[in-house]
Amino acid sequence: MDATYFGRDWSVIVLKDFVTGKISCRKYIKQERLADYRECTDFILSKGYQISGIVCDGFKGISGNILPVRSRCASIIL
Repeated sequence: MDATYFGRDWSVIVLKDFVTGKISCRKYIKQERLADYRECTDFILSKGYQISGIVCDGFKGISGNILPVRSRCASIIL
């Protein structure tokens, strides 16, 4: 899960399924907030999917606060 910014006006949060490689949720936002990530994970869970782990870029609060699953936050992304 990650957010990508396109200038200062907007960005998109993307959650991608590791197994299938398909995007499970995308949400267009103006500012990255923990509530937006929670909304996307709730959406995925409502569709009957199981989330077994999270990989993120280190946005404060994601690790351990969204779901009680394993999470890995990278401090360096190449």
